[in-house]
Amino acid sequence: MTPAMRGKVKSMIMEVDEHVHTLTETFEPHAPEARPGDWLLDRFVDCLHFNERDPTQDRRPYLDELIAKARADPLAVLAATDGSVPQSNQYQTASAAIIYKGHRKLKRTRYVSGRVTALDAELNAIACAVCLAVKQANCQHIMVFTDSMGSAHTAVDPSMHSGQAFTVLNGSLLAIYKHVRYTAWLLS
Repeated sequence: MTPAMRGKVKSMIMEVDEHVHTLTETFEPHAPEARPGDWLLDRFVDCLHFNERDPTQDRRPYLDELIAKARADPLAVLAATDGSVPQSNQYQTASAAIIYKGHRKLKRTRYVSGRVTALDAELNAIACAVCLAVKQANCQHIMVFTDSMGSAHTAVDPSMHSGQAFTVLNGSLLAIYKHVRYTAWLLS
């Protein structure tokens, strides 16, 4: 691309070309949590559950019943998460999380995630929700509702990827709070 064209084109790819030599996140190819047998999925297989959506069935009554049961459980924290990538390149990605215990909203947060992919924005929101949930008194079950099951799986996968820092954070929090069950539900 000619220098004149580069000045006219505005996109994440062009910005990456300018800042490719700037280190913004460190990757650990051999993170201790990424060794086989030490993954959260290996160590706490009975505490991690993922419920993916079957597109052929209406899950609204099932989810309403599930949420009612979780709200009645004094040890459960419900978390709703979302990440948003704008259509325009002039704006940055946003992540949001809301956590509930019973019928009471405990915390609502939203923040700018920077120029990241939709998967990373969702992962940031899930990591934020888990951090907020484990801080609550008597939290033994975290139910995360998301529209990105890929991010929910990535949230407990410490292998090398762009959101590895958030995954390692989630892993360390869930390993410290061993009594906490993590369940992810897909909404869409």
